[in-house]
Amino acid sequence: MKGRARGSRRDCAWQAPRIEGLSVARDVAQATSGTGGTATSGELDAPEFKVGLALDNGFCWGTIVSQGDECTGTRTVDLSIPGNSFAATVELSGFAWANKTQNSGQMAVTVNGIDPPFQSCTFAVAAQGAGSACLPFPDVAFFSDVTNLTFATNGEQNIPSFGCNVAGVTTKVASAFVTVNLTCVCAD
Repeated sequence: MKGRARGSRRDCAWQAPRIEGLSVARDVAQATSGTGGTATSGELDAPEFKVGLALDNGFCWGTIVSQGDECTGTRTVDLSIPGNSFAATVELSGFAWANKTQNSGQMAVTVNGIDPPFQSCTFAVAAQGAGSACLPFPDVAFFSDVTNLTFATNGEQNIPSFGCNVAGVTTKVASAFVTVNLTCVCAD
């Protein structure tokens, strides 16, 4: 025993631990949430209300607070991709159209479940005729000043203006709706 304490070089030499089969990128990527996918809201209509002399109509993306021309409420829509942890909360607010002027709605989009840098998500607002519309087209047309938001990390981004463009002062909006999509991908 005493001889061993003084030991040979073989007993005292330090060796780094050996780890086999480890690849950090591969293990983290395998721990991500599923394979990605897409969630769609379906058509979110803008409820109609009467403005002024009952000759005009208005539409709110959020909720109608009063029968005056107040569209101060919000509507919350939750999107989630089945089999994944990806999710988005969308708050719609503001006018789609009122008083024969171009008023606009707003969207606040919060995305969660992203594990950067291996995952990312795109939030998209569908175009006129592709899931969103203001009718009667072509006298009234849907617009969005931003149609895609890209998320590389969890967080919130905004679409500051979307709604109905009206061609003439005698044109009335008959209906308005918007469709939004969340698409997330996982990198290999």
